[in-house]
Amino acid sequence: GTIQSSGNITGTLATAAQPNITSLGTLTGLTTTGNINFGDDDKAIFGAGSDLQIYHVGDSSSYVDVSTGNLYFRNSSDDKDIFLQSDDGSGGLATYIQVDGSNGEVRLHHYGSEKLNTTSTGIDVTGVVTTDGLTTSADINFGDSDKAVFGAGSDLQIYHDGTDNHIISTTSNINIQ
Repeated sequence: GTIQSSGNITGTLATAAQPNITSLGTLTGLTTTGNINFGDDDKAIFGAGSDLQIYHVGDSSSYVDVSTGNLYFRNSSDDKDIFLQSDDGSGGLATYIQVDGSNGEVRLHHYGSEKLNTTSTGIDVTGVVTTDGLTTSADINFGDSDKAVFGAGSDLQIYHDGTDNHIISTTSNINIQ
């Protein structure tokens, strides 16, 4: 039935389940003993300024932090990963960080191309490492025919080819003092 009032209604209103409620106004609190179900693309919005929005799209969950504070991501599914994705510069999405729950690696990507992985023994880098300084407390190991190259024009090269050792200067003398 319909309840109409020009004043306040007090007391408790008992009704059957209401799956089609479209508006409640402002609530000062909500307690539920069941699920709150949202359809695809429906958002749970938190904070006075819509600071955090959580929603589900198809088969992937999305968490969007719009403004303030720390944001923690936890995936307690066994051997599953966490992906941080953003714009790829062309209107699509690319993975920038992958936390691998099956082997403990963290993978950093540049526009979706894997560049740095953490491993149980350190890191693995794909590509060129550019640094303004480097200090090591251990050996630097080169494979056969891998070169230590010095100078902007590869002026000095030092390497071992599996049989012989080579020191090559392409522009000037080698001075040993």
